[in-house]
Amino acid sequence: MDNFTKYLKILNLKPPLTEDKIKQAYRELVKKNHPDLFESEKNKKLASKKFKLITIAYEYILSNYKSYNKNSKKKSKKNDLQIYKPSKQKDNNNIQVYKPSNITSFDELFMEVFADVLNMELPV
Repeated sequence: MDNFTKYLKILNLKPPLTEDKIKQAYRELVKKNHPDLFESEKNKKLASKKFKLITIAYEYILSNYKSYNKNSKKKSKKNDLQIYKPSKQKDNNNIQVYKPSNITSFDELFMEVFADVLNMELPV
């Protein structure tokens, strides 16, 4: 799944996209997940992380939706960033084995790290 598709999922959007549709989805999510709506510090921190992720998704989609073609996926550019993720395997000395991941950008890394926050409903 490419970044654009992941961000569409965060904002609960489906093509075809318009600027108004994107802005409306963003406003609805921001109103629901704004950190000031929560009383406990724990919930405020979770809401803050989710709020930041929603904002990143909104900015990315808004700047790229016109060039997005739903029939072809964008190819991610290879760069020097190589991230290794732990696997369930261990080597002969019982040491955790790390394998290269397919993460190629900071946005993808952010999504990977905060995926649990995205799927979490915050109590009001």
